[in-house]
Amino acid sequence: MIKKGYIIVFLLLIVIFYAVNNYFIVRDNLTIPVHPDEAAQLINSLVCYKILVNPSSQMFMQWDNTHPPLFPFSAAILYLFFRTSRIVSVMTNTVYFLIMLFSVYFIGKKIKDKNTGLLACFILSMFPMIFGMSRWFMLDFALTAMVCFSIYCLLYSENFTNRKYSLLFGLSLGLGMLIKWTFAFFIFGPFIHVLLNKEKKNIPNLFYSITIGLLISIKWYQGFFMGIKSIGWSANFYICNTRPGEIHFLWNSLDGLLFYLRSIFFYEISPFFLILLLLTFVFFIKAKVKNKAILVAWILYPYTILTLINNKQSHYITSSLPVLALILAIGILSVPFRRMRYSLICLVIMGGYIQFFYVSYLGYQHIEKLINHSLINLRLMRYPISFQNMWNYTDSIPYDSYNKLSRVITDEIIPYIKEASSEKENFIIGIIDLRYHSLDLAIKYFSLRDSWGENILVLDSWRNPLEFLSAINEGRLNLLFIIYDIPILDDKYNIEEVFKQNISLAAEKNLDRKDYFRAVVEMYKGLNKSFEVAEVKEINAYSYLLILTKRDKADF
Repeated sequence: MIKKGYIIVFLLLIVIFYAVNNYFIVRDNLTIPVHPDEAAQLINSLVCYKILVNPSSQMFMQWDNTHPPLFPFSAAILYLFFRTSRIVSVMTNTVYFLIMLFSVYFIGKKIKDKNTGLLACFILSMFPMIFGMSRWFMLDFALTAMVCFSIYCLLYSENFTNRKYSLLFGLSLGLGMLIKWTFAFFIFGPFIHVLLNKEKKNIPNLFYSITIGLLISIKWYQGFFMGIKSIGWSANFYICNTRPGEIHFLWNSLDGLLFYLRSIFFYEISPFFLILLLLTFVFFIKAKVKNKAILVAWILYPYTILTLINNKQSHYITSSLPVLALILAIGILSVPFRRMRYSLICLVIMGGYIQFFYVSYLGYQHIEKLINHSLINLRLMRYPISFQNMWNYTDSIPYDSYNKLSRVITDEIIPYIKEASSEKENFIIGIIDLRYHSLDLAIKYFSLRDSWGENILVLDSWRNPLEFLSAINEGRLNLLFIIYDIPILDDKYNIEEVFKQNISLAAEKNLDRKDYFRAVVEMYKGLNKSFEVAEVKEINAYSYLLILTKRDKADF
């Protein structure tokens, strides 16, 4: 029998191990937001922080109401005790990792025994997607923690006959929905299973749970849907937001149906754990496990729902990975042969640590190449796994070019903007960033973090096309940044007409990516009507950042 104190120490050691590695990896690499979703959350965390320090209506106006507030608010609390930086933001995940591990341990203990809970915690912490996402300030890591906490409360509510855990389940529902609305996808299946089983239930406790969840989260969602109603649904989403997943992985295609299966097995848990899962799955099937149907519902329902949505990203399914950790732990511990069982446990521990350090410090690229070569040759996959998973969440540095972009922005772009805008009452910056989609957000992040740039307005052609076009038409842009990886062609067309064509293309439901980029090329052709290139910054061998300044009127 493992003592309770040892279990707590074991779980805390895993959390400390994560925190130490993440601190040095994040500190030594990316210090700016490079993913647009991460940038939006970092900006929201700074807005939360400034609201906590000095509440004002002006700060509330800067809040991005696209996502719920709990996760950025968590980081804002840490800012009060430390400092406002990406490192501190990312370390917020440590708190959620603690919730995740203890929840998974108690789930494993409930459905089988303590050993299952402990082994599942270790396996989960060694999944590349889990330790990779812990280094990003993204919603899905915290979402995974809250899903685990909610399933833990649901199991221990004993079909809502336990008042304490029924109330905690209601709390978890409200908090989960305040992290990300897709929380409902993951909790729906297990909740329906408990609701429909033949076990006796306490209806008042069930009512209290749902009521608590609604009371906690309904206020934000009421404001969100009222905002959609007032400005229109389409205004809440970016024009020209065409993603490879929406084009190549449609739900009614084989690639679309297998998208998350490939992501999970070959990318998120890695081939190493996939092999172990296949070897021990038969023992999981034969094992006597309580609430096995809840585990199945936990992964089957969200997989089905997310597959039906054309916009697919590998991290959307992350909150189902704890199920695979539990299944693998049960399978290994159910192996009837003692020597084989202990050998598999040793293999999991050694292989898990080797994989953790290899992927964290050397990258996933070599494993990725092996997967691509094997699966494409066997005709099991048309596209490389890296194309399917556009953002390399599993690596310490998503791409080398991001690290270079980080240095260019902090060392050159930000000082350039400060100097150029210092004597202007109103300074408008235009950005065309069709590669990273985050330069405008990075500028906003730094200006908000360091409290400068109140006279600066940043307009991105992808995020704010109508405002960008208006600024071009009225000659109000003072500075223009372009990140590109295709040649800028000779002047031929009028930029205003090009943008109108671009926006009309984006309005089509089935946007052809070739048509979209054709419009972008047309836009490039007209750039030297109003601007001239001041500087060119190389990001990598095929990607450049151009700084363009407004031409003198005499040059027109």
